[in-house]
Amino acid sequence: MAGDCGTFSFNPTTGAWGYTLANSSIAVQALTAAQHVTDTPVVTSLDGSADKAIVVTINGTAEPVFLIDTSKPDALIGSEFNDTLLGLGGLDTLIGGGGDDAIYAHAGDSISGGAGRDLLYMADDTPESLAIDTASIEYVTAGFGNDTFIGAGQTQTVEFYASGSNDSVSGGSGNDRLYVDSSDSLSGGSGFDAAYIIGGTGMAINLAATSFEWITDFVAGADTLDGSRTTTRVELYAGGGNDLLADGSAADLIFAGSGADTLVGGAGDDGLIGEGCADSIIGGDGNDRIYADTADTVDGGNGYDILYMGTDAAFTADLGAIHVEWLLARAGNDSVSSSTATPIQVSVNAGGDTLSGGGDNDTLWGGEGADSIAGNAGKDTLVGEAGADTITGAAGNDGLFGGNGADVFVLITG
Repeated sequence: MAGDCGTFSFNPTTGAWGYTLANSSIAVQALTAAQHVTDTPVVTSLDGSADKAIVVTINGTAEPVFLIDTSKPDALIGSEFNDTLLGLGGLDTLIGGGGDDAIYAHAGDSISGGAGRDLLYMADDTPESLAIDTASIEYVTAGFGNDTFIGAGQTQTVEFYASGSNDSVSGGSGNDRLYVDSSDSLSGGSGFDAAYIIGGTGMAINLAATSFEWITDFVAGADTLDGSRTTTRVELYAGGGNDLLADGSAADLIFAGSGADTLVGGAGDDGLIGEGCADSIIGGDGNDRIYADTADTVDGGNGYDILYMGTDAAFTADLGAIHVEWLLARAGNDSVSSSTATPIQVSVNAGGDTLSGGGDNDTLWGGEGADSIAGNAGKDTLVGEAGADTITGAAGNDGLFGGNGADVFVLITG
């Protein structure tokens, strides 16, 4: 015999009865610890002369619930705990309540996460438009429709995962993380917001207009990540493809990725890192740190810029021409000079290097190997270190220092 919350069984011979609770039903799962209901089946004697009502009391408990609706319009209401609400379509009402809930919904459902950090999974391909701040949702996985999720009033951190369509998503005032395709439209809102490009090929993002501070590109494609008008610190990480990455006026950080990329620094003290292929790296204003290899084209720009050569391959560089004031290089037979009067510092590693100063007070370190070091004009400091070096002092009161090895000192007056 079916009751309101379970199934009643009765043995007419012995009079023994039993009751099996429908624990997964909506009515039972909606009970809280302070609630109880009764199921009252009535049995009748064989001769029909007497009836007996059997009262079964069902007490609610404090536990998470798992609710599954039907294909009709249903209302699923969670508890104070971490509940799972599974809508099957039919314009349902899904209310998470307290706790960190997981809500599986369809387009057209009425959704409210309630308190806690709630997860929304859109389970169909029909486009959905949802104000996630009003719905109290903090984590969204979109369906395959062209969805719109608006978090303008959301104060907590929002996470959004695209699913391959043309979605539109905006974060709130928290530190949001958006995982998007190249076809999506996005806005970070206030806070420190990050966008991760996980699908598509090629994307253009204006960081100032979209209010993002961090972009990571995980896919190939010719991307344009433009932070040139930003005033807060930004970080850009390119993937494959020949990308254009530009930062703004703060102390920003750019990683080139695996393509032949163009990195453009702004007014701040930036970190610009070339990674594989022939990158073009432009420091701009500020005291920049540039990491490059022999395939890259470098211009430090204004300010006191440092160039780190991350390869043992031999290279030739005129630091004055590329506006670099400090060079640190690895092994290799390198040739480094300066055609300007700006002071330079050079420190190389193993190899037979040729180092030549410019028209100011330069500091040149030869490292290991048989190096040729010349100061030229200015009060220079010339250090041979290990190896049989040739160290030449020219105009100015230079300091010449050898090291291990049979060094030759050449003194030119004038």
